[in-house]
Amino acid sequence: FDYGPQHQSTCGLLFNDGVHGGPHFGPADWAGDAIVCGESRGKLYRTKLVKTEKGYVAQNHLFACLQMLTVDACVSPKGELVVCCHSGPPDWGTGPQGKGKLFKITYSDSKAPQPALAWSAGPGEVHITFDKPVDPAQLKDLVKQSRIEQGAYVRPGDRFETLIPPYAIVQMQRATPRFDVPVLSAQVTPDQRTLVLSTRSTTEALGYAVTLPGLGRTKSASGAMSQHAVIDVGYDLHGVYAEFKGAKGETWSGWLPHLDLEVSRALTETSAEHEALWKLLDKEGVLVLKTKLNLWHMLRPALQPGTVIDYTWPEETVALTFSGNGLARLLKVNLASEQKVYEKSDVSIYRFKARDGELIPLELQFATGKRPAILHVSVATNEDARPRALPLNRFYLPWASLKKEEIAQREIPELKGGNWHRGKNLFFGDVAQCSRCHVVRGEGGKLGPDLSNLVQRDYASVLRDIRTPSAALNPDHLTYVVSLKDGRTLTGTLRSDGGKLFVGNNEGKETPIEKDNIDQLGTSPVSVMPEGLDKKLAPEDVRDLMTFLLTEPMQPASLERSGAPAPRKKAEVDAILKTRIPPLGFHGKVHVVLAAGPKDHGPGEHDYPLWQRRWLNLLSHGEGLKLDTAHGWPSPKQWQTADVIVFYSAGFGWEKDKAKDLDAFLARGGGLVYIHWAVEGRKDAGVLAERIGLASDSRQTKFRHGPLEMTLDPKHPITRGLGKTQFLDESYWNLVGDPKNIRVLGECVEDKSPRPQLWTVEKGKGRVFVCILGHYTWTFDDPLFRILLLRGIAWTADTPADRWLELATIGARMEE
Repeated sequence: FDYGPQHQSTCGLLFNDGVHGGPHFGPADWAGDAIVCGESRGKLYRTKLVKTEKGYVAQNHLFACLQMLTVDACVSPKGELVVCCHSGPPDWGTGPQGKGKLFKITYSDSKAPQPALAWSAGPGEVHITFDKPVDPAQLKDLVKQSRIEQGAYVRPGDRFETLIPPYAIVQMQRATPRFDVPVLSAQVTPDQRTLVLSTRSTTEALGYAVTLPGLGRTKSASGAMSQHAVIDVGYDLHGVYAEFKGAKGETWSGWLPHLDLEVSRALTETSAEHEALWKLLDKEGVLVLKTKLNLWHMLRPALQPGTVIDYTWPEETVALTFSGNGLARLLKVNLASEQKVYEKSDVSIYRFKARDGELIPLELQFATGKRPAILHVSVATNEDARPRALPLNRFYLPWASLKKEEIAQREIPELKGGNWHRGKNLFFGDVAQCSRCHVVRGEGGKLGPDLSNLVQRDYASVLRDIRTPSAALNPDHLTYVVSLKDGRTLTGTLRSDGGKLFVGNNEGKETPIEKDNIDQLGTSPVSVMPEGLDKKLAPEDVRDLMTFLLTEPMQPASLERSGAPAPRKKAEVDAILKTRIPPLGFHGKVHVVLAAGPKDHGPGEHDYPLWQRRWLNLLSHGEGLKLDTAHGWPSPKQWQTADVIVFYSAGFGWEKDKAKDLDAFLARGGGLVYIHWAVEGRKDAGVLAERIGLASDSRQTKFRHGPLEMTLDPKHPITRGLGKTQFLDESYWNLVGDPKNIRVLGECVEDKSPRPQLWTVEKGKGRVFVCILGHYTWTFDDPLFRILLLRGIAWTADTPADRWLELATIGARMEE
């Protein structure tokens, strides 16, 4: 069973069979399905199981969300579903003292059409099929009444959840952004059993939840369990795209849930759309199946996002076996490590080296008509040679792209105002001395437990461990009392290395001892970590230390396109950071507004919303910053209160009337930062150029994507220490404005002439920094580009340029 990425513990399981030959629960096609209780969130799932030669394939459907813990269920002699529920908070309830309840769910309207399947029929099309025709009268204003939500942790019915497990990972998942997918049009097939919704193009392999009108359903009667006059269904981008071409011109194209045709037939038996395909496969023709396979960690357990294990998995080799009547050949397997190891008329075996985040394009050509259409697929690995059926979630549609969605930073009220970077300095410093014994994110000592996974724990339990470290002891790091034959007694953690033992004390120092010199050895109930660390620190220091331990610094953004530059060498970055001039004295708080607009380019390009989220996270680790965001043009209040406004978007619909906001802002000493396409001014480019030096009129601007060798001014505070530097991004030239009015900080040679790409302008009390680079998402994770942008923000705020330079490497793309 696969219940998706949401944290969900399950409990009772039953098979939906009638009692003594009586009726089963629900519609006809629910007979024999497994019904599973999702205890921790009060869910009820229906799981259809299909038996294959190599095991079962499961397809899950959520059909109820209750307000109590669902523990078990059974089918009554009348075909009702009786659900046993527990009281209390999620996961543990209130034990035997709590009050339980029994609920009876009755399938009362067998004439109402039930949603059977929903799938992505193309990048901009969703099909939802019903077991019966839908009354066209119920489809009025369908577009207005329909909604599609998209996100890594989106599932149908999420809005009805009332039981939320109190784990850090759950809070982070709930805070992860969700987006609406606009429904552009709606149609119904001639048989009135399938709705076709047109949407904007969606290729991200995330979760999608569709809300439809009730199609005749009404609110529940008084006294009954709460129900709503809507239909919620979910879909994703898993599956196979199929195309059939018959010898006599017949055609069919559409979605299948699995490569195994028997599995797909069983899972689509309620779909009128698929009935046509199964009839066609008895005729002579060619069936082409296209999909992408995810073969990473086939037989290994998934880890909770953000966790690490102190073990390196060995290389995994995956073998796929295809068999069936009329299997012609594999036309495409776009993977360098692919190797065909066996083939005869109806069997082919391929072996792969699995890689994280890689989808393997696969195309199968299958002859039909002369023999029954049979195609099987199974998988085995070097860790277990037994063949197994492939789960549904291993297949991705050809247009699907994997996107590792960042889990949103969870909100911990106790950490409000905490500074991650100060907390890091405390952890590795001489006051708290944590790093003498503990390692976190690969740095520190190894006498005590690795603290990297504390980001998954709650604030209260971690603070308890700091205040009273002996309250709960890690069994891998117990304290031992070692009495030696030479009269010494040592107390500390114990580890062995070869023939020697080492005893580590609370100062992080280890004493080697010979095993033969041990007189007595016993454990102590007292932790090596001394109590009272929290009393040595000021309250704000405890808050900063906890901020460092409980929040994860951001990681580099996922590479959504090929051709990314190699990560910067750490030595190259360190050489610049060593020139940092630490700010002296007190510097006031700087209010920075990050202004972004909607994304307007392809994968990994012009992703303004992603930049806004990531840089809001990055700058939150800086000292003395007040952060705010604007979606589009800043508000009047932001223009009045901000010290710096950073623009990254498609020109913000620039018009000359907006110049008054810039003028007033610069007149009072505000700082403006313009990144990349934010310089687009179109017909009013001249008005914008008067304020920021140069601006783009897309009707004449020239541009180039590719390697850029930028010559930087090594003396200006923003570009100090940098000379010629290579970037992989986009340059602009032939801009509107007079270059004599700007201070050029960086330029590239385009059309055989040096063209400004970085510059500053000073207008009265105000300052402007413009950076043309920023087309690709990967550029914002380049630590040298980060240095330029962080210094540019500081310079426009008229504060020391290196004030936030320590942020340049957090989540940056670097390597040794």
